[in-house]
Amino acid sequence: MKQIKIPIHAIHWIDAASAREPSPTNATLSPAIDIGYIIERHKDRIILIRQIFDYGDSRHAMTIPNKGIVKIIKVGMLTMPKGFKTPRKINE
Repeated sequence: MKQIKIPIHAIHWIDAASAREPSPTNATLSPAIDIGYIIERHKDRIILIRQIFDYGDSRHAMTIPNKGIVKIIKVGMLTMPKGFKTPRKINE
């Protein structure tokens, strides 16, 4: 079985913030970086996964709205161990 290679990306984006007791320092938007494999791209969002199983299923998905994305940085390519299948898309 051929080894699968997948690109790994860092997504720099602006997230919402929540505060029990709002103040000038915690009532602002929160810059964030999420790292993983972009499993799906849509016109309004991307879906990033962080865990992949050998049979192609994934876990720990992060859906990020395109409006909040500052930059997508390619970190590198991951060569999956022998026997791993290509990750399955979530919305198929």
